[in-house]
Amino acid sequence: MKSVAIVFGGSGYIGRNLLSKILEEQLFDKIYICDINPLSGFDNQIKIGKITFLKIDVREAINIDVENVDTETSWIFNFAAIHREPGHAYQEYFDTNIPGTENVNEFARRTGKKIFFSQVV
Repeated sequence: MKSVAIVFGGSGYIGRNLLSKILEEQLFDKIYICDINPLSGFDNQIKIGKITFLKIDVREAINIDVENVDTETSWIFNFAAIHREPGHAYQEYFDTNIPGTENVNEFARRTGKKIFFSQVV
């Protein structure tokens, strides 16, 4: 069984910094970055299969098939959110963050993985 990290919102500032640290510390056998925005700066790790990028919108039901995962050592990180920086309509905050969190939590319940949640407001 392998240790995996599934990082929702992994293409953003916090997700990329976490990704750099967990790669440096070699904390997981495999890392899945789930985001609606592409991941940049990690082409070599994607090429060798250490990182898999999945285009996922957390506002929709999450169906990721990850096999042979050790649920004791694997983690879900949720950084997918709309924040209050300019460029987002007020309603987008609620339309994204509430159902997005519910969908990530439901995915965690189904898969039995631990979840770390952080949101910058």
